[in-house]
Order: sequence, then structure tokens, then C-alpha cells
Amino acid sequence: AIAELLDNAIDEVNNGATFVRVNKFTNPRDGSPSLLVQDDGGGMDPDALRCCMSFGFSDKQSDAFIGQYGNGFKTSTMRLGADVIVFTQNQKNW
Repeated sequence: AIAELLDNAIDEVNNGATFVRVNKFTNPRDGSPSLLVQDDGGGMDPDALRCCMSFGFSDKQSDAFIGQYGNGFKTSTMRLGADVIVFTQNQKNW
């Protein structure tokens, strides 16, 4: 499941990202373990984020990208825990 999240971040390297970070920390509210995956890729606008949360949607058309089927993010986050929070921005919504 963690590999799927890393694959998505690494795909952004093909779009110009210069770093991918993974941090494990303890949630200060309830002491539960949390995982933070960051990259400085292109980000998503609100429509792209909605599509990202829909099963079977992928805009990755090239073989250069790891995920092409549109299920990795959703299934990996469901396996890792009860909640996922996505923070994203792109040049359109700065």
C-alpha cells in the first residue's frame, strides 16, 4: 500500500518534481501513527482531485508512468487507515 503512494509521488518526477519525501509521525490528537508523502510535482486542481478520488480514473497515458489504471491511490489509502487528507495546489490555484 505504501508503495502505491510512493509510485504516485515518483510519477511526478516525470512531470518535473525535484523531491519525494516520506515521513512517519505520531498524530498528536490521538497518538495514532501517520504517514506523510510529499513531492513538489505539478499538483492537482479541484477537478483533478475529484477524479483522483474516483475508482478507475487515470490521466496517465504514457508508459513512462507507473500507475495507469486509476485504482492505486484509493486502494492503498483504504488499506493503510481510516482517513486520508490530501493537500494539493498547482499553478492555477496559487
